[in-house]
Amino acid sequence: GWPAAFQQFDAATRRRVQHAVHRVATLGVQTSFLPIFASIRMRSPGDPGACAEYLDLCERYAFRVFRLLERRANAGQSWLFRQGHALYHGRITFTLLASQMRGLLLWFAPDARVKAELATPGDWYNWPGIKYLLYEYEEHLAKRAGVVPALPWEDFNRSEKHKTIEHVLPQTPTDSYWTKRWTAEQIKRLTHDLGNLCITFDNSAYGNKPFPEKKGAVGQEGCYANSTLHAERELAGYTDWTERELLDRRQAIVDWALTRWEVEVPEADVPVVDDDEEDAADGGDNPAPV
Repeated sequence: GWPAAFQQFDAATRRRVQHAVHRVATLGVQTSFLPIFASIRMRSPGDPGACAEYLDLCERYAFRVFRLLERRANAGQSWLFRQGHALYHGRITFTLLASQMRGLLLWFAPDARVKAELATPGDWYNWPGIKYLLYEYEEHLAKRAGVVPALPWEDFNRSEKHKTIEHVLPQTPTDSYWTKRWTAEQIKRLTHDLGNLCITFDNSAYGNKPFPEKKGAVGQEGCYANSTLHAERELAGYTDWTERELLDRRQAIVDWALTRWEVEVPEADVPVVDDDEEDAADGGDNPAPV
């Protein structure tokens, strides 16, 4: 597993690095990244910058390659193992390795594929990465407001999804508010879509209520407007909830995600990968690396 202690770093740096470790661990794919991380820790134990940069790359790699595009769990693993060995023995610098790793990441998860995947409406509710994405969005909104999320990740993650992910358009929209604004086709297509999903403490308070009741007002119990969660308060900014509002919110989340998991195009050449790793790149629809 990941080393737990970074006692030689100052407190702020230690928190930042440990938070980065936590993010990578949360995504559930760690084995491929361990050799390089171990080499950094052994060769430069007092360099928090390399640790932080590498862990940030690992998180972007894990999200884009393994979660969003759902590549095989060993995509790029042989290269990462080789480079961990080379870094430990001083045959490559971390700066060059990091640049090449960005190239590897973009080969397995090119920007065009990432954008296309995020732009595709569908059943995001049952996508394995939905909790992570929604929580990262809440953390982004909270950070922008200068606070930490009111719902800790551990509580959100261990709670059942059907309790802590709110469908703004309900899964069974029987109220006349919904039936007047939504067709059967729209409901089928967008109920589980990204733009309709939001982190919540417990959505039993909302049920199948019409949007004006879900939205509520500040000071009113059990409504978006009075929530301590920023994503719910953001929903309270809408006056209505139709396909147009859902798609507007979806686009805002997609725009944020493209920035959140952006990867800088490297100057270094894309690394050579093994044949089995090329197969992991979705049937070879990516250009051959050089």
